[in-house]
Amino acid sequence: VAIGKTGDDGKFEMTTYEWADGAAPGRYEVLITKNVSSSAPASAEEVHGAMAAGGGRPSHDAKSQKAESDKGAMINPKYSKKGSGLTAEVTAAGPNEFTFDLDP
Repeated sequence: VAIGKTGDDGKFEMTTYEWADGAAPGRYEVLITKNVSSSAPASAEEVHGAMAAGGGRPSHDAKSQKAESDKGAMINPKYSKKGSGLTAEVTAAGPNEFTFDLDP
């Protein structure tokens, strides 16, 4: 599993074991969420630390995270679920740059 967080421009970097180390080579199903939040967002480093520790996003339980996600989704929710239809093949040779065109 690799995770990442987009910047305001939509660009992202993935992380797996150590912060900003990228994604291991392999084929991935891609899930994407983008939400409006009334709470302070967790930094990408905080998200990585929580995931590495076996948890979810820091300071959010699954029920409140789902409720916030449903009400503040900025992109089609189908992309945030298993079966999103988005995939990426990461190779050791690179360049591993991916663009995902999303339906509204």
